[in-house]
Formats: sequence, structure tokens, C-alpha cells
Amino acid sequence: MQLRILGCHGGETPKHRTSSFLVGDSVAVDAGAITSGLSLREQERIHSVLISHPHMDHVRDLATLVDNRCQQGGSTLDIVGIPETIRALKQHFFNDVLWPDFTRINTQDGPTVRFVEASPDEPTDVDGYEVIPVLVNHTVDTSAFIVRRDGKSIVYGGDTGPTEGLWERVNALDDLQAL
Repeated sequence: MQLRILGCHGGETPKHRTSSFLVGDSVAVDAGAITSGLSLREQERIHSVLISHPHMDHVRDLATLVDNRCQQGGSTLDIVGIPETIRALKQHFFNDVLWPDFTRINTQDGPTVRFVEASPDEPTDVDGYEVIPVLVNHTVDTSAFIVRRDGKSIVYGGDTGPTEGLWERVNALDDLQAL
């Protein structure tokens, strides 16, 4: 499984971007640096974005990714997260005040954005990957993600404080490729 680091910082400088990773070509994990780190062609290949929590350093490039997709006439983008994260994005980000509600703006095959709620500790199919959100401790409701495909797993912790549950899940994996 291919993992590409687009950014891994809480702040930004010309040489450091905020949190964002790409699994294969089609699944992004957090959106701090998607548009600042990828060409339009690479952005078009993304089908889904997993969002660990709604802090700006993890969601900021959702705005420009979705706008680029809408302007280019691309396919629907799935934004995946635990219910609390999805609720925060709808209420505070894609609310027609801070940024348009792209669930109501169509592109070539339906809405520009579709929100997908993923239940903690339950597998969800995301573009052919099995994704399991695992709740972790942070200042807001936050999840780590176990991403599996073809007998390989990666784990993304996002921002987390002390947590036993995540480490229990990680230690039980016999196919861990990256953490």
C-alpha cells in the first residue's frame, strides 16, 4: 500500500505543510495540504477524504479541493468521518456562510460533496479500502483511522493524547505496514 506525505505539521511555512496524506491515488487522510501539495490531475483522482477531526490544520484544503472539483466538473467527493466531525463540517465549514454547501451544488455525477458518517470501531468501505475509525483523546471528538487493503494495514493517529484503545488495536494488527 502506497502512502504519500503531503504535510505533517500543525503550522505552515514554505517548507512545511499542514496535516495531509494520500493513500494510493484515491483516498486522502486529512486535508491540510491537498491542494497545496497536489496538481489538479492528482486532485481529480481523489474519490474520498478521511477527516480525523475538524481543526483547521486538518480540513483547510477541503475548501479549495471541493471548489476545484466543482469548477472542473469532477465527480462527487466523499468526505468521511465520525458523526461529530461530519456535524462540525456541516455546521461550521460548508454552511453557506464560511463556504458554500457543496452538497447542494451538482457536478457531473451528482453533488460536489457527499458526507459519509463512519461509526467508530466499525469497518466502512472507502473506495475499496476497509477503514475503521478508532476514537482517540483530543480537545474535540477525534478519530484515528486503520486503513486496510490486500492484507496490509496503515494506521493514522491524527492528533491524539494518551489513549489505550488505539494502541490495543495497533498491537492486534498482524499486517501493519506503517503508523
